[in-house]
Amino acid sequence: MKKIGPISPASGIDVDVDANVLLVRIERQRLGLAALRALHEVFANLHAQPPEAAPRAVLLFSSFADFCHGADLTDGDLAKCMLSAAGRLEIATLGQELVVAILNSPVPTIVAASGKIVGAGGCLFAAADFRFVTPDAALSFPEVDRGMHLSWGIVPVLLQRFGPDLARRLALAVAPLPAQAFPPGAASVTTPESLVDDAKTFAKALAQKPPLAVRSVLKTIRECETSAAAADDSTLFAETVASADFAEAMAAFFAKRPGNYRGK
Repeated sequence: MKKIGPISPASGIDVDVDANVLLVRIERQRLGLAALRALHEVFANLHAQPPEAAPRAVLLFSSFADFCHGADLTDGDLAKCMLSAAGRLEIATLGQELVVAILNSPVPTIVAASGKIVGAGGCLFAAADFRFVTPDAALSFPEVDRGMHLSWGIVPVLLQRFGPDLARRLALAVAPLPAQAFPPGAASVTTPESLVDDAKTFAKALAQKPPLAVRSVLKTIRECETSAAAADDSTLFAETVASADFAEAMAAFFAKRPGNYRGK
């Protein structure tokens, strides 16, 4: 695997690339300010890279049995921000920008999570396109019980991903939602031993598809999630079938071989 950066080791976020999949690993149980900034940088940078140079899928996972225990309010930098109105606004803005960067990622995002998926970690989890979980996984947002508004723009995401009834339970009742209670299709349940491998296999399969077509479908899905009107499907279809990747996809299909796509 090829190391990419610059992501400070002190952030607790590790980033690698494997077979066109960007592997983002959380290496601390709670997310401090440096971790949040690093994650935002990782996802924001995806928008700046041309399709031929960018990773073709992102896999987010954790080094721990519990995916994430949320934001680290004992982190010195984060705690300092929480002391002032301007600092608290900075944290909320950073969190929302991170969620938006994941929601608008030009490539598919996959998350693999087990155990407790809490607060800030729950925002990362809910914002992803695809979720892989273990049977013991449980999603929770304790913010209301701590006197905090559930911010980061995650409430509309919970409504979309889990429906209004479960969104209320998550945001207001603050009751952990076990994987068994997730709506159909919200996550793929697998074993603890194979969690990351299964998610990585899925991510690599997505990364092997023609990237321009994947991007155009994602763009349409994103627009439909935020608007009653779909994107101009005719225009997007015309653009993708005029690409070299489309020609390669057809050639690979008829030759019964894997495609070799360049994002052009």
